[in-house]
Amino acid sequence: MSLKPAKDSVDIGIFVSDIKKSLAFYQGILGLEKIEEMQTGFGTLNRLRYGTTDIKLMDPKKVPPAGTIGLEKQLGFRYITCYGQRSGRQYHRVRRARVKPVGAHGRAP
Repeated sequence: MSLKPAKDSVDIGIFVSDIKKSLAFYQGILGLEKIEEMQTGFGTLNRLRYGTTDIKLMDPKKVPPAGTIGLEKQLGFRYITCYGQRSGRQYHRVRRARVKPVGAHGRAP
């Protein structure tokens, strides 16, 4: 029996070491809307919306150690890709923040 999706996207949970810097990036630079903040057994969850996807930033009660840095340095979830319409204002906001893309640049399929 196949899993039947309830929506046309998946949600991503990310444990972060600095919630202020993370919110500044996802809200301030990428422009995602914060739709919820709630307490959980792990810490404070900040839910941000991108289309129908929720990016859940977890501010953990106890910050675990960081893994090896580098795209090809360990197994597991490594990145997300956000395709969007080109916006000059958003492009300049990302460039001013000195965000460095990783990998090849191209158009959405």
